[in-house]
Amino acid sequence: MEQFNKWVPVNFTTKAILYSEEQGFTDILKTFLFKCGLRETIIVQDPAEIGHMLHDNYWPIVFVDHTDGHQDGFSVFDGIYKTVGYELLPYVFMCSADKKVYQLFGLSAGARGILKRPLQPNEAGALIKQLIPPAGDAVTNLALQISKIMNKGDFQKAIPALTKLQQIPQFKRGAEIALIRCDIYTGQHLKAEERLKKLHLENDKDIRVLSEMCDFYKRNCKYAEAIKYYNMIRHVHPRMTLKIWDQFMLHMELDHLDEAASILEEMHTDLTFGEMATDAVLRILIMMGIPQYSVLVTRSHPALTKHFSHFLAHQGRTNYEKY
Repeated sequence: MEQFNKWVPVNFTTKAILYSEEQGFTDILKTFLFKCGLRETIIVQDPAEIGHMLHDNYWPIVFVDHTDGHQDGFSVFDGIYKTVGYELLPYVFMCSADKKVYQLFGLSAGARGILKRPLQPNEAGALIKQLIPPAGDAVTNLALQISKIMNKGDFQKAIPALTKLQQIPQFKRGAEIALIRCDIYTGQHLKAEERLKKLHLENDKDIRVLSEMCDFYKRNCKYAEAIKYYNMIRHVHPRMTLKIWDQFMLHMELDHLDEAASILEEMHTDLTFGEMATDAVLRILIMMGIPQYSVLVTRSHPALTKHFSHFLAHQGRTNYEKY
């Protein structure tokens, strides 16, 4: 541990962060976490709030609830692992004990463990105590300092420390992802690609690695490669609507209308648009000649009906129900 001691300029406090809308379970969990040694638990809705914790010298243990089995927990995880500086933090994915597929997703998305509902005290207690670092732990303090440095954008300074942190099993994969991002932000794209390919060979079904591959190749305008990894996500994680939607939008940007239509056909019974259901999406669907999906959107989101009606009016149509 001597090599880490110079990176311990401050003391830190461990704090639990909950992303959950299950009020009853949340109340039980907060009491349980207190008994496990986490003296403060806060409930947040915005992943950006983690950054405030880092800069205030809190080491956050993040609990993300899968909730409805569709998008809530998935989108939070997606937002978290896209945020530079959050790669090293310990995440716990919460879902029902019978949701085996979602448990696998949580682990592949970077969770350090699964917290099952209903709460199983012995199993949950062992997991949580394993994640609470001992007082003055030099390695965790190093991870905290690196996270703060990356969150501020000082990537050159983070690289040598991350290389050391790769030696520690519980931080290994997070450090690898963080190094890839440091390479990208310092212009070392070939090195980043080499690291990504090596990670993919070691973790070929890992949603976090596959997502990094997609983002990397999109950023570098290598769209065929990005689509190849999106297809892998669809094959391995068919319930990942959020990522399938990303692929759909990429095909639309590239004017691959047939491919986009094929994806919509695959997912139409499972489609969750949320904020993505905009007037622009409705126009795209009409342009593609598949207005039945526009009907699905407007029925799911009545507030958008007026936008759709205005568009049809411009085309000399008055009633979308005929579709």
